[in-house]
Amino acid sequence: MRKLPVLAFLVACGTPPSEDPTDPAGTDVPTEPIDIGLELEPGCWPGLPVAGVVPAGVNPEGVRLGPDCAIYVVEADSVWRIGPEDPSTATLFASDPSLTDLQGLDFDGEGRLYVASRQANAIGRFSADGTFLDLFATTTFDGPNTPLFGPDGNLYVSSRNTASIVRFAPDGADLGVWFTDPLLDSPEGMAFAPDGSLVVSSRGSSTVYRVAAAATGMATVVGAPDVMSPEGVRFASDGTLWVASRDDARVLQLSADYDLLAVHDVSPGRPIGLDITPDDEIVVALRETGVVRTVP
Repeated sequence: MRKLPVLAFLVACGTPPSEDPTDPAGTDVPTEPIDIGLELEPGCWPGLPVAGVVPAGVNPEGVRLGPDCAIYVVEADSVWRIGPEDPSTATLFASDPSLTDLQGLDFDGEGRLYVASRQANAIGRFSADGTFLDLFATTTFDGPNTPLFGPDGNLYVSSRNTASIVRFAPDGADLGVWFTDPLLDSPEGMAFAPDGSLVVSSRGSSTVYRVAAAATGMATVVGAPDVMSPEGVRFASDGTLWVASRDDARVLQLSADYDLLAVHDVSPGRPIGLDITPDDEIVVALRETGVVRTVP
């Protein structure tokens, strides 16, 4: 059994902090491993059909593998489920009238679903069976895009209109702005790196940044012209970083040292949400076609 990079990411330990004084994203790595999610067995996800699946409509947003090894996809005002029992079909999983224009999503350790609603300016919470529970968070951020549980157990939310990352305690207490920088224009997707730093895609600046674990600064991972309006980001089990480059319809693979390794054309759709299965299958949601498919 291995840890899933998204839902069961095990922060690497024993790596020294960056010794480069010019690197503002140098990090202090925890001395003990921190488990922030669930364990999923390799092989639990059978794979998508070659042509992919269209849950509903042509503008999917966030994609996340759930604790039941199903793929959950946001489309407009609803969350759809593509289950391992029938990966060729998507079924409606969660929706509530108080939450529209949904964006990113994540699960906590108890299987509850958290979804960002741009229209409601809130993070909504659903039970493990898709029942609406409450508005988990409504303060400090403006234009929430991606909710992501961190190695400290807190929920991090990218705030598109304030160039910042906001943090909330597991009980919903607002812990305030965790990091902000004017260069972080329209932050979208987020993923925690093995060294504890936070990788954030800045759609407005067409740059992917790495924010230090202590929120003391950030450094560029990749920028234009290699990436154009990045959205979803995720780490694979081998430490490589995958980036959805929306405006040029490509998905990038970067090494653990953030060198560009490969570029995959996913046109005609434009990649938005991106996640990785326990077997390192790269899953993307494509705007304009509505298809959820694998890469390459």
